[in-house]
Amino acid sequence: MTRIGLLTTYPPQVCGIANFSATLRDALPARAAGAVVALEEPDGADPGTAEWPPEVCGVLRPESPASCIAAARILNREDVALVQHEFGIYGGPSGVDALRVVDLLTVPAIVVIHTVLDDPADHARAVLNRVCRKAAAVVVMSQDARARLSAGYDVPDERIHLIPHGVAPALVGLRRAHDPPAAENAAPTLLTWGLLRPAKGIRWAIAALPLLRGRAADARYVVAGRTHPRLIDEHGDTYRRRLAAHADRLGVAHRVSFDDRFLSPDELRLRLQRASCVVLPYESADQATSGVLAEAIAAGVPVVATAFPHATELLTAGRGTVVPHRDPTALADAVTALLSEESAPLPASCETPQDLSWPAVAARYHRLATDVLTTHAASQDTP
Repeated sequence: MTRIGLLTTYPPQVCGIANFSATLRDALPARAAGAVVALEEPDGADPGTAEWPPEVCGVLRPESPASCIAAARILNREDVALVQHEFGIYGGPSGVDALRVVDLLTVPAIVVIHTVLDDPADHARAVLNRVCRKAAAVVVMSQDARARLSAGYDVPDERIHLIPHGVAPALVGLRRAHDPPAAENAAPTLLTWGLLRPAKGIRWAIAALPLLRGRAADARYVVAGRTHPRLIDEHGDTYRRRLAAHADRLGVAHRVSFDDRFLSPDELRLRLQRASCVVLPYESADQATSGVLAEAIAAGVPVVATAFPHATELLTAGRGTVVPHRDPTALADAVTALLSEESAPLPASCETPQDLSWPAVAARYHRLATDVLTTHAASQDTP
């Protein structure tokens, strides 16, 4: 059984990659789940080693050569190192600490790239190129990310592997198995969830509410999720208060509700069962992967999203609608059209929805790890 060590942000840190890594590790066979080296964020926001779960065997501290050596030593005890990469989570210029650790690895590395920027700063591109050059395999989660990586970075196509973002098995086909109860006079519910920060574009969805028409005119908008910890550390929860004030100015405060918790799997399942539509008004044009989008599609809930790459790729075959960025009128028109029929049609599910479940995704990571380990062992035996 190939054992996989992880270099990543990790719970109790609150971020998408931390949740991704913990869920992926839990879905691996027990004997394949190796040690975790957790990243202390560059701003020093660290829950403290006393709070780390037992699988966290080390912490990579920003711009600490000794920490890089210790991290590599832990990962080298496993068969393969799975390195999560996102701009901004590693210390040093352009996150060069990731390269410092990968350079010290003697086991093969698989690098999972969560964001592929079209036009990064030259030094950031150079660092990511060098990280990928040292990797035995590079994983992306969308065709767009694969195309961007192939065209804009120094990564051979044969080294790039596409493994989709996983979703909880309980969400796959949720709305077909547990359609929400019909209520003729109930107002539709729009849903956005995830860590709140300005790039989520929530203000554009709030601005769309007064523009909704027909059956959608009285729609409620639920914004679920904590404000991003970095925003809280720097400014308190002023961002959420600004959103509430924005809704009040537009006269729709009574139709907007904030649930300021990090949703548990059961809570998310309940929210998705009740939602008429998921709204993802993201501002970034570079978001190659969205776990929220994958979960909404797998659950069978219609989506209206701005034209970030993952949305333009996945929202086909009746799964939802893509609209321009920062355009509340387009958002309102899309939601109105979606909810205008007496019973809005459920979107077509993915061709093979079970392939998106975390056990299936984890199995693909384990197969890839076994393949790169076999290739690595063969290269070591070659005279």
